[in-house]
Amino acid sequence: MKKLIAGIMLGSLSLSNVGLALEEINDGNAVLKVPVYNSNGDKVGTKDMKAKDVWPKMDQWTDKAEKTYKKEKAGPQVSHGWEWDRELGDNIQTTDIPQDIKQWKNLKEQEKNSKSWRPQKTIEPKKLASTLNRTFGDNSSFGIFQNGQFDTETRSEEVKVNQTFAAGGFVFGKRITLLNQTTKSDSKSKTTRSDIKVFDTSVFVSNDGTVNARKSFTRAKEATKVFVLGIIPVRVKGKVSGTIGADLNYKAEGLSVRGSVAPFVNTRGTASAGVDVLLVVAGIEGTLNFLTNTLKADFAAAVSPFAGDFETSLKVTNNLNLLSGKVSVFAKIRRLFRRDKKFSKSIFSFKGIVQNTTLIDEKLAASL
Repeated sequence: MKKLIAGIMLGSLSLSNVGLALEEINDGNAVLKVPVYNSNGDKVGTKDMKAKDVWPKMDQWTDKAEKTYKKEKAGPQVSHGWEWDRELGDNIQTTDIPQDIKQWKNLKEQEKNSKSWRPQKTIEPKKLASTLNRTFGDNSSFGIFQNGQFDTETRSEEVKVNQTFAAGGFVFGKRITLLNQTTKSDSKSKTTRSDIKVFDTSVFVSNDGTVNARKSFTRAKEATKVFVLGIIPVRVKGKVSGTIGADLNYKAEGLSVRGSVAPFVNTRGTASAGVDVLLVVAGIEGTLNFLTNTLKADFAAAVSPFAGDFETSLKVTNNLNLLSGKVSVFAKIRRLFRRDKKFSKSIFSFKGIVQNTTLIDEKLAASL
């Protein structure tokens, strides 16, 4: 078994390889056992193939890929070149297959739409509210979602503040809710309840009327998917991990509620890949930021029963940096009596989204 593991750090990413020499086979009739994986990334068996049959199959795959991408003239194209390989100590031929055309088009559209996106705001005589619902990326490889609702509401004998925020994503089709945070504050009962869930597990609950704390947690989740390069199945394992939590600073007393809640996600990931085939090494290469997100809601609401009026304000800001970079899976194959070659297939490639957005910044003052 020959395996090459290449680690990627999504966020502050650096590429590191553990080099293994490709074994030489000079008999074209030598039988290679190619592993077979199911859709969950589990090895379910093997199939036999003669060494001399590997290259014709890979050449057929390359020709088919080139014809597919040439149909989309403005899109990415298959490219060929040369690359120095430190394990082999020689220049090797390279074939790079870009990301799927459909994924490329979808990500271009997302980038365009993100520039004109605006949150849904509600401003009523006694209520301020803002709603956040966004998705990015490609769930079959790497995807991100954000959901949130923020509002302050006043009545003659009660002030309420409600805030919810959820952020997460998809890694190879597996949904991961990184953070789910809820705060509900009520001046009438003089209580504020905060719930923080990380990876769908409750990690903090507070029922205190006054809280000033930073709650952060480190967690990780994994997912696996098999990518086939020609006839070579490469099993890729992806993991998302990092610090997730919220800064809580609020107080409910009398007929007033004021403070701020700032849920945050600061995640990176790792990925590794390998194959159990003689003549082949495989791995992951590239850089990708997964999700860095801080959302802050500053709120204040108060009723003055003697003056018969109220004031309320709500400011919600969102700092976002996600899914920028490129990740490829590769296989290097030793060819009989000829120069070795490397095949790469782009799993995900995106410029990403970087935004500092004010979702709502409003104040209301009126008589009850």
